[in-house]
Amino acid sequence: MLPLLLHLALQSVSGSELLEARLEAAIGEGRDVAVRLTYRIRAPGATRLGFSALEIDGVAIEEVSAFAAETPLRVEIEPRSGPKREGFIDIPNETSALELRYVVRGGAETTGDGVRVRLPCVVLSLPIEETRTGLFSSAVVLPRGFSVVDGFPSHPVAGADGAYRWELPLVPTFIAFRASSETLLFTPPRVATTALVVVLVAMGFVGVRRARAPGR
Repeated sequence: MLPLLLHLALQSVSGSELLEARLEAAIGEGRDVAVRLTYRIRAPGATRLGFSALEIDGVAIEEVSAFAAETPLRVEIEPRSGPKREGFIDIPNETSALELRYVVRGGAETTGDGVRVRLPCVVLSLPIEETRTGLFSSAVVLPRGFSVVDGFPSHPVAGADGAYRWELPLVPTFIAFRASSETLLFTPPRVATTALVVVLVAMGFVGVRRARAPGR
């Protein structure tokens, strides 16, 4: 009961707000993925923040550490009691930015044509006063020659540096995607684009037929 009450108290600190989050990761040859998650926050008077993470589909979160301006912070993680991991971070007064580092065990799974990736986000227990595009962003680097086939909660955009990026109006519980080294003809974004083109062409064809109809 005490951890729950403390968790609720941390969430209700007056004026506290999560301002921005950015996730960075690189997919290598192994199954484990190192994640770096940087937060900008407003937490006046707070000396401890709660966090939670969802261990989904067989992955596990380990080696959680936190830093403020490269200074290590004390992290306390509660024992596992289900898929949701919870813990606390002791922070200095007036902390405006902190960085979480952790390893996702089993985050990258090799498949027949590529790799399947699932990366839980360690989410701070701070309110978001206003959702906006780009509040959460991420950059995930894939092995050379690989490209994302589909993604959740949205399809990422490939950057010029080879990293795939997500931009969302809030911090998701996780990001997941499939990547392949083969060129696939039908992927979800291509199917949606093709469907839109077909609809527009059909509408244009109907318009032309009506314009050519007798009496018009």
